[in-house]
Amino acid sequence: MLQALDALPLHQLARQSGFFRRSPRKLSLEAFLHTALLSVAQPNWSLRSWAACLSALQQQLFSKQALHKRCQSRAVDFLQALIAGHLGRVCSRAARPALFADFTRVFLQDSTTLSLHRTLAAHFPASGNQSHQPSAGLKIQAVFELLTQRWFAFQLGPFTRTDQQAAADCLDWIKPGDLLLRDLGYAVLPIWQEFLNRGAYFVSRLRSDIAIFDQKGQTLDLIALLQASSLSSTQVKVGHSEQIPLRLVALKLPPNLAAQRRRRARANAKRDRRLRLTRRYLKLQDWTLLVTNVEQKTWSDQQVLEAYQCRWQIEVLFKAWKSHFQIHHLPSTANPEQLLLTLCCKLLAIALLQQFLLPVWDQPLHCPFSPLRLAAYFAFLLPLILLLPELIDSSQLAYFCRYDKRPSRPNFFEKLASLG
Repeated sequence: MLQALDALPLHQLARQSGFFRRSPRKLSLEAFLHTALLSVAQPNWSLRSWAACLSALQQQLFSKQALHKRCQSRAVDFLQALIAGHLGRVCSRAARPALFADFTRVFLQDSTTLSLHRTLAAHFPASGNQSHQPSAGLKIQAVFELLTQRWFAFQLGPFTRTDQQAAADCLDWIKPGDLLLRDLGYAVLPIWQEFLNRGAYFVSRLRSDIAIFDQKGQTLDLIALLQASSLSSTQVKVGHSEQIPLRLVALKLPPNLAAQRRRRARANAKRDRRLRLTRRYLKLQDWTLLVTNVEQKTWSDQQVLEAYQCRWQIEVLFKAWKSHFQIHHLPSTANPEQLLLTLCCKLLAIALLQQFLLPVWDQPLHCPFSPLRLAAYFAFLLPLILLLPELIDSSQLAYFCRYDKRPSRPNFFEKLASLG
């Protein structure tokens, strides 16, 4: 699997990050990375077990104290540099559907959170709880490129850094012609205006507290407007001072889904007393509200909704990380660098595994791979694969890891290819 790293300047990255300041005498960089990958299959991974693996692989004693000196912020910086340049394709290559023909790249952005031991609350503070005890949490902000099926960017940070605060991160890499699909947590008006300025596009859920105006700048009665049709689209201006010209698309939900949303909203309000549920907010739960700067001549109302539904794939990939690769099983340590190092090792192992499988994924078989099935399969076999890569067999992968062929229930890639 480490052969996938040959294209990267490992020693150069190690020196740039400060992980290596000179040629090491006892620690092999290749051995460090190889043994780091074992952490993804070990729930109780520790410095002692890591040092033992290093000693066995290098046939030279390497103490846990020496490893502790290495496992500081510089090691975290080194692994993050590797992951940022190497998070590879995660599944079968997606066909470019006609729906996205007018866009250069199509990005999905979302975040996932990991609960940590409370001893880390000073380094990774989380929101309070009813027992008034300090809690700790970590958030991963991730960006996925839909058309090439590649992770594009990620960032580790404390739980208290909200999605709204992370909304501006995209301005470092968004380009004219790009499309970004995000949930309402990232709804920030100045960022939407910047997309218009740059010639980039977005689709976002609309927060209920954002003011809506008609083309003349008059306040709109949103509920009255929505009740006129089950599926409506209209040009509006959003924001009291910003007055950003956007397109509003609304889908009326079935009564059972709307009721489920209201129950979830009330439950959240009980947990967080800062939330205030107004009658208007509860009524708006009858609709899914989207805003976009994609014009009507490019997408119909239905196509806006179909495009936004593609955002679900990043949720599936997060589920694979947690349910099968167990990235949320982190050491109960008060050392933040050791925790981040373990998490980076897990992410790197996932990335290398994905890159290792590219030749198999590109074979023209009858049905694409399922990300969840792949994750479950390799969560069991990863220790063996690290030792014996030749165990990978395309026929076994095709049997255990591909979607079932169900004419009445298309998988994600079949849905994606049908979008037009």
